[in-house]
Amino acid sequence: MIEKAGFAAYGILCLLIFIYLRFPYENFRGYLEQAVSQRTSRPVTLGAIRPRFPLGIHVKGVSIEETRYVDDLVLKPHVLSFMTGRFGMDVEALFPAGSLACSFDRPLGKSRRPVSATVEMDNFDSSLVHTLFGTDIRPKGTISGTIELSGPTPELKSMGGRASITWKDGFIPLSGSQLPLDGLTFTSMVMSSHIERGMLTLDKMEMEGDMAGTMKGMVWMMDPPGRSRLNLTGEIMLAQALASAMAAPGMSPQGMMRFSLRGTLDRPRFRILGSQ
Repeated sequence: MIEKAGFAAYGILCLLIFIYLRFPYENFRGYLEQAVSQRTSRPVTLGAIRPRFPLGIHVKGVSIEETRYVDDLVLKPHVLSFMTGRFGMDVEALFPAGSLACSFDRPLGKSRRPVSATVEMDNFDSSLVHTLFGTDIRPKGTISGTIELSGPTPELKSMGGRASITWKDGFIPLSGSQLPLDGLTFTSMVMSSHIERGMLTLDKMEMEGDMAGTMKGMVWMMDPPGRSRLNLTGEIMLAQALASAMAAPGMSPQGMMRFSLRGTLDRPRFRILGSQ
């Protein structure tokens, strides 16, 4: 047993040294740039690529459309996954403010085992959503939280799981709103939801700040994410000064109103339904 363990350790050590010294990082750079560019529908350029001991890759800077968005990108494959017929990787992106970490695992070949993925956000700048995920919507604020997904394929419409996030100092732009506003502004938004076969159902969504209220409903997730369809309703209380200055139909003197949010993630449609 000691002899076999010694040979195994020696083989792993040789593999690590070979990968560290001889891995074709420049060829991998072109493959990775092409894959990310296709996913975001935008030209992506990677900075210098270096090995990260023991097994991993460090990319110094990521630019999208010639604008630098990511300071450091770290890729770490799951070595033990290969021994069980799976391919997995940890990806960590460090931005000028905040970070985004993703871990995914998928089967190789014709295995029917599910695909799984976890996304963790720490003060992630929400204004990067339109760049990283290929959508036109440009929100503001910082997002922290976790998203857990699993399903038979990596397509959004076949995944299920849970999501829990907190959005601070946020702004969500709205198109075609009946209000003299260009979007929803809030101090904080807390959201928890569950996902089943690509359908996200809001279990809890509460906003606080100048615009306070609740929201419920469903979002049918599509790929690309900008095409995801919205079917949401809620109640919102506007700031007293704003409510007094507006004469929108269906609004109570206190500024409380019911609303709907339809359309797609790229083109949300805000409509007033009535007052409380």
